[in-house]
Amino acid sequence: MDNAVLGSVSEFETALSVARKYLENELWSCSGSEVSDLLRQLHRLRAQIESMELTVLREVIERGVPAEV
Repeated sequence: MDNAVLGSVSEFETALSVARKYLENELWSCSGSEVSDLLRQLHRLRAQIESMELTVLREVIERGVPAEV
């Protein structure tokens, strides 16, 4: 993939897929405190993803993409 932005998002998507697989199959092996820490970490990650989404949305609006669609 030539574009660094698209490549990094693709790598992120792959990492999410791997993490989801571990959550589905190995979450049982975590202690209660580890599960609580994991939940906090996932909340932080969600906030970071939402921030990234707002950055892309702002770019979409500035480019006038909604009017093109």
